[in-house]
Amino acid sequence: MNFEDYMKEMKKKKYAKEVALRLKGITKVETLRSGVVSAYKDSVYEYRVTSTAPEEQVLEVCLTDIHKCNKENKGNDFSGSCSFPYGLNNFYSFKKIQDGVYIYKVCSPYCG
Repeated sequence: MNFEDYMKEMKKKKYAKEVALRLKGITKVETLRSGVVSAYKDSVYEYRVTSTAPEEQVLEVCLTDIHKCNKENKGNDFSGSCSFPYGLNNFYSFKKIQDGVYIYKVCSPYCG
């Protein structure tokens, strides 16, 4: 497969994911933060999710489709500098900032 064909396939996949999210009530997903801030820190991924769906459904879509994370691994607000209380598993925070708009944040601990 050449590069142009590869890019066409990637665009199809991205479009398919957007359609799947819209069918689940998600109207917009903005990436606010993605990755490591500095050396030897946790990776933090932060998204602003806009939706017409109920809050519980939005959380389920976030955990399964936007950035996978186990529902039981809910953490408090975190900065990415220390994940010690949560162990070595990914953990997340989810909060409503206004009607239909949520902040979903996932932390992948630094493992050295």
